[in-house]
Amino acid sequence: MEENFIFDEILNKINIMNNILMDIKDGTDDIEQINEFFRAIHTIKGTADLIFMTDIVDIVHKSENLLQDVRDGKLKFDSNLAHLFIEIKDYIKLIVVNTNEGFTDDENVEILKVYFNKKFDAFKTKTILIITSDILVDEIKENELSGYTIFKAKNFVEAYRILKFCTIDMLFLDIFKSEDTTMVFLNKLRENSLYRYLPIVLIVPLHYNNLRKIGQQTDAKAWLTKPLNKIKLLLIIKKILG
Repeated sequence: MEENFIFDEILNKINIMNNILMDIKDGTDDIEQINEFFRAIHTIKGTADLIFMTDIVDIVHKSENLLQDVRDGKLKFDSNLAHLFIEIKDYIKLIVVNTNEGFTDDENVEILKVYFNKKFDAFKTKTILIITSDILVDEIKENELSGYTIFKAKNFVEAYRILKFCTIDMLFLDIFKSEDTTMVFLNKLRENSLYRYLPIVLIVPLHYNNLRKIGQQTDAKAWLTKPLNKIKLLLIIKKILG
């Protein structure tokens, strides 16, 4: 009896998901609709967890991460993302209906899990921090870096503030006037295990004399000279992060 109630609760939330998705299937910027959708899918995760429906819990958890990126402004809720959630909604319903009827389809579920993991990877955004006072960075438009979230800092103080609330996948690091100050910042950053192998690109003055030395000390993947060349910067991002 309790399981039937749980199945009915999940199916009810699936209907709410479906109604919202029909309204936003072409994409939306309406944060209220996105929040309502988030609440529905979050309730499904909590309810499924009560009876150990791990396949549902897993896919909803990954869905929540995507939705959080949307809420944080890192990802747009466009028609492609809406279509993914329509597929996820159908997948959750399939598992619930099959389980309720005592039918298992493990082989197809495993195939679908691989399919959805690839879909999630395609939507995952990479976060880049660029620390430089070069004005070219301000000229980079969002559509030139689709799939990436860019944070800009003009000095290390601003960089520390940014690093308090976000995790980065790549760092562009200006040597500025002092190699010592740069190394203090970098060594502190490397103390965090998340950043031990963080890809770093140095930004250096033209005809910089200590490039080899500082490159070895920072384990930099590449370097750019000032004034920055936007095309080269974008090419390096694509090459390192894909």
